[in-house]
Amino acid sequence: MGSQEERAREVRAQIGIIERKSAQLMERLVEADSPALIAAYENRIMALEEQKAALSERVRNCGRPLKSFDETFRTAALAFPFEPLAEIESGGLKMVEPRGVEPLTSTMPL
Repeated sequence: MGSQEERAREVRAQIGIIERKSAQLMERLVEADSPALIAAYENRIMALEEQKAALSERVRNCGRPLKSFDETFRTAALAFPFEPLAEIESGGLKMVEPRGVEPLTSTMPL
């Protein structure tokens, strides 16, 4: 758990750096006269805010699994044994004729 706390601290430090850069750009933006320079500052501030939001989300999710157990391990392969008739009726599974399987099994030595 210590490494997760370290990562969260590192990410919070990065957020602090982004906030300082954003504040500096805001000061420059207020003092800017050129429309092109203002647009460039605004774009850079928006990019920094997006980075900050992404990092904040990483801090919130730090230490939690990305998906729940059910989302991770429940698959169609696990669902099939519980509802084989529904799978067959929906056309997702084709019935194999015994005659097609017999030659494969009868030629194998026991």
